[in-house]
Amino acid sequence: MLRFILAFCWAVVLPSLLIEQGAQQEKDRQAEEHFKRGNAHGERNDFDGAIAEFSKAIQLRPKYALAYYQRGHAHVLKGQNGQAIADFTEVLRIEPNKAGAYLARGRAYCEKKEYGAGIKDITEAVRLNPNDTWAYEARGWAHRNVGEYAKAMADYDRAIQLDPENASALYNRGGLYGLKGEFAKAVADLKEAIRLAPRLAGPYKDLAWIWAACPDGKHRDGKRAIEYALKACELSAWKDVKCYGTLAAAYAEQGQFEEAIKVATRGLTIASEEEKSLLRSNIGLYRSGRPLRMPRP
Repeated sequence: MLRFILAFCWAVVLPSLLIEQGAQQEKDRQAEEHFKRGNAHGERNDFDGAIAEFSKAIQLRPKYALAYYQRGHAHVLKGQNGQAIADFTEVLRIEPNKAGAYLARGRAYCEKKEYGAGIKDITEAVRLNPNDTWAYEARGWAHRNVGEYAKAMADYDRAIQLDPENASALYNRGGLYGLKGEFAKAVADLKEAIRLAPRLAGPYKDLAWIWAACPDGKHRDGKRAIEYALKACELSAWKDVKCYGTLAAAYAEQGQFEEAIKVATRGLTIASEEEKSLLRSNIGLYRSGRPLRMPRP
């Protein structure tokens, strides 16, 4: 009798389990399709479309860690760092030891200027993956922004040691050398960054800035400063106000003050209020016939 009852129960339950399993498999298949579409939207820089598709994937598969991760990155690219942090936090709830999610969340915190939380997360990413050059570079950038230059330099050094062709780390270390007044080292790093990544605007801008405004005359070269500042403006599609400021300083170094004023005035059209104040101050300097000089460290 017991064997009969068990057989009867199993005959009733099994079809239900199979139906449920089949339904979940169909949901997983649909989730995968939405995930692929989300990635396709992201590749086209359609981040709203990407977020919508990743959200559909998550609705179908609530523990889809990779969909949360990709949606988080789409939020970052839209400047929605709070929402990105929420997504990366969900990834870590599902997969607590995912180094990439700690790194991504740490960067998002840093974008919000919450550097303490950012450094803590990135340090955990380093602990989980001690050979990740990008984690060291990201932590170096955070340390630099809170004035911890020695820690920043150590992180950049380690990033470059792990990957000598990390152009972004060389660019950032070059910028830090500039802040420290070690201009020869800055120039060397920035030139190497350009060699490795000739389409990256930042190194051209920073080199032009040194050649235009360095307090040490032996590192100034107005002609090359104009050339490199123009290149930085072109590579950034004339959308980076710092490139305008650097080009204006380069013209001023060459004594071309009218051009300096024109460029800086053009930069005002895309500048924030803080940036406008600085540009106006520089324009006043150029009107008086004086070139710009960065302060000595």
